[in-house]
Amino acid sequence: PGKYVYTKYVMNWPAPGDPYYTAEGGKRKNFYNVGGVPFLAYNGTGRSSKAVTQEELDEIYNSPAFIDIKGSFNIEGNNINVVADVMSYIDIDNVKVHITVNEKTTTGNFTYDYGLKEFHHVMMKMFPDAEGSTVNFKTGEHQRFEFNYDMSKTFVEEMKDLEVALWIQDIETKEIYNS
Repeated sequence: PGKYVYTKYVMNWPAPGDPYYTAEGGKRKNFYNVGGVPFLAYNGTGRSSKAVTQEELDEIYNSPAFIDIKGSFNIEGNNINVVADVMSYIDIDNVKVHITVNEKTTTGNFTYDYGLKEFHHVMMKMFPDAEGSTVNFKTGEHQRFEFNYDMSKTFVEEMKDLEVALWIQDIETKEIYNS
């Protein structure tokens, strides 16, 4: 916990599909060129359903991050308010800032398929949308991102079970600069 960002986009297939599927998840499926589930991508690299080794996770975790991310969120009733401050240590042009609100554990979206009863880190909303925010970072300059949303418009089961994930991604290579 606290070392990696993990966001699960549910799909509308195989039939009958996940009832928590959203068009935002569909756009991310297209971005990663997903042709079946389960599908795993880490650091922007698609791996289908091949397991990730601890050595691979350690290598990614120990690679340099040239962007500092600080953020917080609060919940007021059904509304979530997200604030993120991002500062780069190098000039980086034409990248995406992606922010998701995930539910840590969901149980209302299980089906008879596979016998699974719960799912973890399920994406409920993306800010500002599935395309993210396109930005250019200049060395030492801070950029702030603020969003609020009425989560009752999503499939959220428990407001107290939400988490926020943020990552900076290269548009061309899909590499993650930091999360």
